[in-house]
Amino acid sequence: MTCSANASCPEILFQLLIIGLSNGAIIALNAIGFTLIYGITQTINLAHGDLFALTSVVVTTLVTQLGLRNGLSPWLLIGGLLLTLGASMTFGWWLSVGLERAAFAPFRNKSRLAPLIATMGISFILYQAALIWRLLLPNWRPGEHRSVPGIPEFPRDSIPEVLPSFDLLHSLGVKAQVLFTLKDLLVLLLAVAGAFSMRWFLQRTKTGKAIRACSESPALARLCGINPDVTIRRTFAVGGGLAGLAAFVFALYYTHPFTQHGAQSSLVAFAVAILGGIGNPIGALASGLLFGIFAAFSDYFLGGQWTPALLQLLLIVLLLVRPAGFGQGHEDAVTQTAQRDVMTANPGALRTRYAQPLVWSLFALGLLIHCWMALCICIGRRQ
Repeated sequence: MTCSANASCPEILFQLLIIGLSNGAIIALNAIGFTLIYGITQTINLAHGDLFALTSVVVTTLVTQLGLRNGLSPWLLIGGLLLTLGASMTFGWWLSVGLERAAFAPFRNKSRLAPLIATMGISFILYQAALIWRLLLPNWRPGEHRSVPGIPEFPRDSIPEVLPSFDLLHSLGVKAQVLFTLKDLLVLLLAVAGAFSMRWFLQRTKTGKAIRACSESPALARLCGINPDVTIRRTFAVGGGLAGLAAFVFALYYTHPFTQHGAQSSLVAFAVAILGGIGNPIGALASGLLFGIFAAFSDYFLGGQWTPALLQLLLIVLLLVRPAGFGQGHEDAVTQTAQRDVMTANPGALRTRYAQPLVWSLFALGLLIHCWMALCICIGRRQ
């Protein structure tokens, strides 16, 4: 590891930690909604990430149309941000409910594989909708210099800085060359507040208890007077609202939408949800922060091309050490499968005493290969 003359190694490490926490907080917000939906349907919602991506385009469009930027009157800025947040969460809310009616409700109690295929198709639809939306945005302003006259420009859907970005550490008199802005703190606070709010919602409210009951056993929940169809629809609504909140935070933090990587965000959210424990918002927050920190250090020391592979290796190791993730009592929710959608009637019979040593051996081999390639890259850079 080499450190620049302007920043010491501890300062670089602390800066990477801040970056990882900020990125992990946004991942956690998206994963909390994902874990609720997966916990009650036991089916991966492949369209959740594209719903998040499309909602981020809605946020940037509203910010542009409302003219929100630093320098406005505080009351106008706060009012505009609250209006944008409400519209973002409402859009995610209703889009998620529509997704449930289209991809899950027709196949309920019939098949668990069909909703997976349906959400894959809806994922492509939402992805194309986000691209078309961006294409229709104004890409040239009258009187503005154009790079090549007569040729359309790329969509200019980035937004100005809206959240305060002044350095908190320097304002407190800290001399270290580490940037920790107010918007970093706001993102972390929103993630923590969202996780604990959802934990309170699941444990204390009538709807939250109904969600937990349907996740454990829809048949027994129906005998207790709970309508599983209505409860599942409400769960999708809450998950969509959380996706809208995550899109709002992402767009304001990075000042651009997230249209190209919706499918990737679904897979990351699924990994975080599994690691955190199905139906466990606090676990999703912890695992999301862990993923963000790990990705920040991997991007800096090894390169961004290594990060996805290393994240998967990290997930394998942590699940081998703790199969239920950070949650308690969620093993059945993770391993339960629908009998009609699997090749064998007894998935547990596939486990042998050689499975875990084989996985550990493959992990060790992959880690050795990655370390060898990283060493070759470092030697090449020095030469």
